[in-house]
Amino acid sequence: MVSWYRDLLNEAPRIELFQRAIHQVVKPGDIVVELGTGLGTYAFFAAQAGAKKVYAIEQDHIIHLAQQIAQRNGLAGQVEFMKGHSLEIQLPEPADVLIFEDFDPFLSRWELDVILLDAIQRHLKPSGILMPRKLWLNIVPIESEVFYNHFDLWRDTNSHLYGIDWSPMRSLLMNEIYYNPLEDKNLLATPQKIHECHFHDSKQYVVDQSIDFTLQKSGTVHCLMGWFCAELADGFIIDNSPTVGETSWGQVLFPIGQPIGVSQGEVLHLRIFSSRDERVKRFWWTWQLSTSDEIYEGATFKSVPLAIPFYNKEEAGQ
Repeated sequence: MVSWYRDLLNEAPRIELFQRAIHQVVKPGDIVVELGTGLGTYAFFAAQAGAKKVYAIEQDHIIHLAQQIAQRNGLAGQVEFMKGHSLEIQLPEPADVLIFEDFDPFLSRWELDVILLDAIQRHLKPSGILMPRKLWLNIVPIESEVFYNHFDLWRDTNSHLYGIDWSPMRSLLMNEIYYNPLEDKNLLATPQKIHECHFHDSKQYVVDQSIDFTLQKSGTVHCLMGWFCAELADGFIIDNSPTVGETSWGQVLFPIGQPIGVSQGEVLHLRIFSSRDERVKRFWWTWQLSTSDEIYEGATFKSVPLAIPFYNKEEAGQ
């Protein structure tokens, strides 16, 4: 737990970028709200920028440590900590600025849309500023034999693992998405922007895009790598790409269960989309990658080992 608290402060470029952006956006006398304040870092920056009041919302017990830090730094009078879920919190007044940072690498965290849309409606003035004010998603095919071999273990037909054929397990694993970053990030093409979200519309939280990549080198496509970039304010961009080094978010990986051999100059077509499922409380992703000769489709729905009761006859009125 101590190491987790330390990690909250252990990414100086990200924190300093937010600090500068907050000092640009927050004006003296502003009311500010931060969702998921954690240790209170951004709430403290807003207070230092001149905010009249900062409402720092957090449902974890770490909020008690944040209160102590505020007291220690003479900010307790400006920052009011509110323990609970944002959906259940009632603020005494709407904010001029709303700060939120709790994203996953690819806009697929369940209820993110519900939380932000509710906060925009209830916690932010109609003329208020959201930080970040937009984000966009990027994706690129990559070669990673390390990633592929990790899952290829499950289909070794010559010497089954422990003497058992585990190939059905591999099928499930190859239809899930993964958030752990890779050491070998061999990008085979120029990353492409596939989606942009401005947060104010529920339809912006789902993806439906088709795009072409012209391969810059020959190799084997083992997976797709995706990530977000975000605009905090004018001139302040969070770059979460694999080329900038390790970040607190990392990237997301979409496996290609049957790796595709490609040549430099070849065109690779991608169709990728997500859908929101209220019944099972998750986003489903489908990705289809094709060349002139081959096609591969993955879907997170196929990663579910048991049948999901999407409906029953009573609910359907039958």
